[in-house]
Amino acid sequence: MYEPIKDEFVEEVNSDQNGLEYSMSLERDEDRNYFANKLLSDFLGPEKLKEKDALACRLKYKRQQIEGSLKTVKKENNKKKGKTRICHKKKIVLTSKLKKSLNLYKIDKNEKLEYKNYEKMNDSWKAYAASCLLTCLPKNASMDQGGIKEENVLNCLKQIDYHGCLLTVLRSTSKSLIGLTGIVLQDKKNVFFVLCNDDKIKIIPKFGNLFEFEIFGCKFTLVGSNMCYKPEMRTTKHAKIKTKKNIQ
Repeated sequence: MYEPIKDEFVEEVNSDQNGLEYSMSLERDEDRNYFANKLLSDFLGPEKLKEKDALACRLKYKRQQIEGSLKTVKKENNKKKGKTRICHKKKIVLTSKLKKSLNLYKIDKNEKLEYKNYEKMNDSWKAYAASCLLTCLPKNASMDQGGIKEENVLNCLKQIDYHGCLLTVLRSTSKSLIGLTGIVLQDKKNVFFVLCNDDKIKIIPKFGNLFEFEIFGCKFTLVGSNMCYKPEMRTTKHAKIKTKKNIQ
């Protein structure tokens, strides 16, 4: 009923199975390398194969050298970038001691300054002082109506910054200072640095002197002896700044 299997068919099936097993065995790296080396040795010969191995070793060594040098270059670049970033983040802050050592607040008495260049400074100070005094006024009162009262103004006079104020010496223990007028360049604890009409800087002590200044027609008088404080310490020290009416 069935015909016998031919020998040719059996040989084909066996060859297919061997090829499948061989292809399955080539899935591993070791088998692939072994197959490649055997194939090269068959075609090239043992001497050529040795040369190939030596060339492969040299190329591998050179590749390792290049990779190592690239890593060192990357590290150096990262270090440089990190250093520059740190320098940008740093801020130089001048302390009060450094400012004093650099003489940033020092005014040279012999320095040549022109009085006309500081008149605008006095105009801006008048506007500033008027805005401060208006906060002390009661409701429905103005500077023209004489609504400024002594008890309402004392606190404002204590807190006002006098840099740029046009001060006049009314009374003084030194007769040479009486009538002296100038724009305040610097307000220190015990003295005023004042620029006069003749473009000269005068140092006027606060103690024992009576000063006057005018804002939009209203005159105010200050007792220098009661202003012997640093400008930034007047509000904290509760300095008693008096007017002319308080002087006996």
